[in-house]
Amino acid sequence: MKLDHQAVWRKCLEIFRTKLPATDYKTWFEPIVPLKLTGEVLTIQVPSFYFYEIIEDRYINLVSRCLKDFIGSNANLEYSVVMDKSTKPKPYSIDISTSRKSSFSYNQENNASKEKISTVNPQLYPDYTFDNFIEGECNKLAISAGLSISQNPGTTAFNPLFVFGKSGLGKTHIAQAIGAETKKINPHKNVL
Repeated sequence: MKLDHQAVWRKCLEIFRTKLPATDYKTWFEPIVPLKLTGEVLTIQVPSFYFYEIIEDRYINLVSRCLKDFIGSNANLEYSVVMDKSTKPKPYSIDISTSRKSSFSYNQENNASKEKISTVNPQLYPDYTFDNFIEGECNKLAISAGLSISQNPGTTAFNPLFVFGKSGLGKTHIAQAIGAETKKINPHKNVL
């Protein structure tokens, strides 16, 4: 008996619920909506690009194994990422396959929407980098955390990173340095 997209996703959720901590399951999988199953490609809708990144970085092996169990050995996953939740009449989304090198295809014809996604200005100060950040005893942890975040955005224990301190101690510099280093290592990442 062939399963439809909802049945496949429901069966996967049953497995995720047993394999993952309850908070991970509730946070990252309950908001996902299965949209369609075309051949061996399941399309799911995620509420943001950040969801897509988390699923790909942390859970893709588990998701892939489940899909192969219920769809077949050539199972693949495609994301429909909601990109705008404003009060506009129709939010738009982008479709992304599990291959990070794949091209983006937009669900909305409006070229202005495409520009909004592809030309994000990171608004970084070029002088605020780790290279010219003055390290002292009081900020070694902040620098270490910042470098860790830059090298592995979204996957470190410092997520989110909360920077607190008195005026003039380098909070803006460290935040800007994280952004600059992230763009240097991962130019495809959006930094703002």
